[in-house]
Amino acid sequence: MNASTTNTVAPTTDSGFPPEPSEAHQRADGFERRYRDAAIAGLRLLQQVLSQGAIQAATADVLDVMTDGGAHEGVTVEEIDAICESLNK
Repeated sequence: MNASTTNTVAPTTDSGFPPEPSEAHQRADGFERRYRDAAIAGLRLLQQVLSQGAIQAATADVLDVMTDGGAHEGVTVEEIDAICESLNK
C-alpha cells in the first residue's frame, strides 16, 4: 500500500466493534444515524427491486436472507415503506 492510499475500513475498539458514536451522530434511541441511513437505503433498494419484479440471481440471495431461507414470508413493498417511515422518526 502506498502513502496516498486511503484506509476506508471503519475503526474498531479492542472488542472488535465500532466505537460508540458521538452525541451528534446518535439518535435518542441510541441508533447511530449513519447506520439508520444505510438501513433505510438498503430497504429502499429492496423496495424498488420488489416493485419492479426485477428479481435476479444476485437478488435471490437477498430475498433468501429476508425470508430466513423460506422460514417466513418476506416483507411487502408497503411494509418496507412503513419500516422506513418509522426509522425516520
